[in-house]
Amino acid sequence: MKILINWIGAFWFAIAYHLGKNNPEIQFDWWDINQEILKKLETSRQHPYFFENAKLPHNINILHSQPKRDSYDILLNVIPAQFIKNWAQQVWNNIKSWAIIVNLAKGIDNQHLKLPFEIIKQHIGIPLKYGALWGGMIAQELVEQKPLGADIGIASKDSYKILANLFENENLQINYLPDPAQVELGWSLKNIIALWIGYREGQGLQASSLGKYLIEIILEVQQLAKQFFKVDIKFESYSFGGDIVATAFGNSRNRLMGKLVGEGKSSLQAIQILKSQKKHAEGWETLKGFKKLIYQNSQFPILNQMIKLFEV
Repeated sequence: MKILINWIGAFWFAIAYHLGKNNPEIQFDWWDINQEILKKLETSRQHPYFFENAKLPHNINILHSQPKRDSYDILLNVIPAQFIKNWAQQVWNNIKSWAIIVNLAKGIDNQHLKLPFEIIKQHIGIPLKYGALWGGMIAQELVEQKPLGADIGIASKDSYKILANLFENENLQINYLPDPAQVELGWSLKNIIALWIGYREGQGLQASSLGKYLIEIILEVQQLAKQFFKVDIKFESYSFGGDIVATAFGNSRNRLMGKLVGEGKSSLQAIQILKSQKKHAEGWETLKGFKKLIYQNSQFPILNQMIKLFEV
């Protein structure tokens, strides 16, 4: 079985680290357009900015030339939603008809308000098996092998079993969902929730008040998912409820941006602070995309308040 990891970043290092340690008998290829970082990874086996004590296992093979994607059985992508269309158009003729594509990139295409699943389906079609994997998995905690949970949303149960065998161990529990859209929409909306909780925390509010605002924003985004995407996202899933806890109350980028704005910073100032830490808050981008759907819609008072507060 040949597996390709596409893209680079802190979370992808954590994923590669986890997969390599969990599957010592399998060789994983890792490629990205940023050759400078790849060279550093190959030399030091460490991420240049994060995870000081973690070294990539030796079964993670760094590629320096464009991989031949038709030689892989599984492609793991963390390509941001705005780039997925171009990626799909470039590679759809170069992928095995039985290959499994797994998306771990959070967010939606803000311009067309499409989930990665919808974009891939449009440009590659039904024959390929497509899944989305996510849960309450902050990268540092995955590297530290804390007890975590994640969902794999994929129609094919056979493909789910293959992926679950790759990812699951005593530290990471994997759950099955039949629809990739449930996972992708859940992880997009939970980033908005983290912005809101971070904002209220920045105002100085504490646990009981944060609990009130948490319930209200969850109900509102669940309504948005049903009304505009025909998707029923459940709080009890790892990719929604589990990730809300991790992102809204853990050491996350979206919570930090919300907190900075709650403390009085403008969105631009908050974005620059995150940028200086090599971080990016996807929730701000997602909220910007949803503005087209919900602006001045009285059914979504919190989200409309956020549109103004976060200057999207």
